Amino acid sequence: MRSPHDLRCSVVRVALTPCAHLAICGAFLISCSGAGGDTSTNPADGDRANLRLDRVTFTQATQDASASIPMVEGAAAVANVQITRSKESVDEVPVVLRLFRGSTLIHTDTARTGGILGPESVGARPNVQFLVASSLVAAGVSWQVEIDPGRTIADSSTTDNVMPRSGVTTLSTVVLPPLRIRFVPIVLTNYGDVPANISLADAESYVSTARQLLPNSSIVVTVGAPLQLSGSFGAAPRGGGPPGFWAVALQAIDAVRLSSTTPDELWYGIVAVPPEFTDVVVGGMAYVPQSPLQNTRAAVSLQPNRFFGLGIVRYVVAHEIGHTLGLSHTPGCGAPEPLDESFPDGGGTLTSTGYDVWSWATGLARGAPSQSGELYDIMSYCSPNWISAHNFAAILRWRLAAAAGPVSRVVREHAIIISGQIDANGAVTLDSPRKATVVLPQEVVSELGRSVLVATRSRDGADTRTMRVRTTRLDHGEGVEHFTVVLPEAEARARPMVSVTARGGRKAVREIR
Repeated sequence: MRSPHDLRCSVVRVALTPCAHLAICGAFLISCSGAGGDTSTNPADGDRANLRLDRVTFTQATQDASASIPMVEGAAAVANVQITRSKESVDEVPVVLRLFRGSTLIHTDTARTGGILGPESVGARPNVQFLVASSLVAAGVSWQVEIDPGRTIADSSTTDNVMPRSGVTTLSTVVLPPLRIRFVPIVLTNYGDVPANISLADAESYVSTARQLLPNSSIVVTVGAPLQLSGSFGAAPRGGGPPGFWAVALQAIDAVRLSSTTPDELWYGIVAVPPEFTDVVVGGMAYVPQSPLQNTRAAVSLQPNRFFGLGIVRYVVAHEIGHTLGLSHTPGCGAPEPLDESFPDGGGTLTSTGYDVWSWATGLARGAPSQSGELYDIMSYCSPNWISAHNFAAILRWRLAAAAGPVSRVVREHAIIISGQIDANGAVTLDSPRKATVVLPQEVVSELGRSVLVATRSRDGADTRTMRVRTTRLDHGEGVEHFTVVLPEAEARARPMVSVTARGGRKAVREIR
């Protein structure tokens, strides 16, 4: 047995690479020599092991297993590069990313691997990352990645040193319009007119997690005029129980949005907790529309308070925005309905690694820190959170469908708006009709689904018209659904008797006066 006194060992730090949560990871080579000879783990220079470029994946927060999620034009992306070597080595391999428009080279970037290269990739961890600036993520841009272009490292085959293996590949991209959000301070008139004081800087801060996780090239925020609300927040000291206050707030916010000059925006109410309340049941609520063309865009939540800080507010805002873009809760963690039954993991975890591209692009991180597949999706009731490939792709599909839908009319028209609710037992309640000047047309659907049958008729019953209008589920709604009927004023005057029938056959009737 060799004595440790017979060995001479050295430890060499060979590379530093940025890792998750801004930690610094290093690779070390331990080399010992003595009577038994050199025991270094580094192959000799003459060992022509195969160096191979295995995979290049582009991401803006997450990516699916087949790398089928396209990049949003105008948003920064990261190219994750995975490399293997048939025998372990600590060689720092140069890697080059080339971007082209047509046959013209428009961008090149070079990096070096850090750490040990071996026969197998380590999970989803890339050996090299390239930040692709937002201006370069555009239609018609193609890419190529090559390792060791100068052939400085012994390699048994160079045919697998470039990807694609021949030529270039077009970067798959889509165009999304800006996501426009109007934050609305809510004034609680039953509690001493407690206002939610929110500045534009506050609003920008509230959407930082949404910018980080959700597919977007631009989120434009504004702060609207305060909205007075006379609803009850609950019985002190515990308030904010669902649906209660939140359902009333959503309907009020959406009604003002619908008759505003900016009905295409998401209107987001911000509430301050009245001082007599020492606990809240729910921190926010949103509409969960069934269709991207459905005329429903409203959410509401609490501003930072003594119960939770800015970090939780940012999570809640991103979560509620997700609802307005069609996402339901992920299963597990005690999440209430609506639940996404198609979510791939029954516990609501990501199942695949995400990457914080936004933090690198904004200078908050060195590299795009990886986000473990064991984290929870943003629509989960557990934390910590990131966004899954499943929900990232779902939002993309939703927003692309919305952008491809009918163009909103620009002429504002006089209309009569009738809002209503269906409770968990199917009972229908109609609110009082109100006059408004609106821009958006009423979305009318033919299928049954989650909808109500609206009939308008003249007082003598000779003139009747029917249409089917979608209902909207509520986050935490406990089975309650809302709907809004928009009738041109001339039509409402000609047929002032309005009946709304729910799926179970129960109905309510109103006369427009």
